[in-house]
Amino acid sequence: MIRPRAVAACLASILVMACATAGSKAKDPDGTVPPQLVRRGPMEGMHFINADAIVPLRADIEVVIDSTGNPIMSTFKAAGSAAVNNHDALYHYVEGSVFKPALRNGQPVSAVYHDSMKFEVRPQ
Repeated sequence: MIRPRAVAACLASILVMACATAGSKAKDPDGTVPPQLVRRGPMEGMHFINADAIVPLRADIEVVIDSTGNPIMSTFKAAGSAAVNNHDALYHYVEGSVFKPALRNGQPVSAVYHDSMKFEVRPQ
């Protein structure tokens, strides 16, 4: 059962944490340094259902970042428990973010950016 007042209170207590592996500088086997998130876009319009206990949620996003650092939004994918009701909000978050392109042998190239976000919804 969704309780509107509880949802509003719940939204006020959401903690958003980006996974430490997001935008890692570790090279791929072919020597490519993956794309890096430089500045996060606005995360607005996220919807969560209140629970009686702390609820951990996850959103895994994937998008190709071109050689100029722009996300190719036609390749955007979102999965996970937090992505179910928040696909549009996550899409706009990625679209509004700034990226550094992947590098192969020091040259910018297109590559897939992966991020895993964890959310905790706390009851009020």
